[in-house]
Amino acid sequence: MIRTMNKRTIYYVLFSFIIIVLIYSFWSLYYILPVKEAKPQIQQFLNTRYKSQFQIVTIEKYYSRDLFKQPIGYRLTLMARNKTQFGNVFLQYNQYQKGWIPFAGTDIEKEYEKVKAD
Repeated sequence: MIRTMNKRTIYYVLFSFIIIVLIYSFWSLYYILPVKEAKPQIQQFLNTRYKSQFQIVTIEKYYSRDLFKQPIGYRLTLMARNKTQFGNVFLQYNQYQKGWIPFAGTDIEKEYEKVKAD
């Protein structure tokens, strides 16, 4: 009886461990900073990189287009000092570089120049 109980305990611990690993995997796949926490960090990045030239007008989470729809970054609408607004700006936090980077082909200065030229 003791031997069977030990086997059961081992199975229970193993099953619990697998469930915890699965929950953590899904959480890490779908978690990015909430918009309210990300906005000041992104604004600080924009201020240091572009010398306070751009201000955030709108910010929303950007989701991948695949089957799982995990959030991969943020879509921004920015306003320049001369009150020109432009969109199609995508930023994400890079864990390896420990900072914000543009993604999805975004070049903030080129997007601004396109709108400014129109």
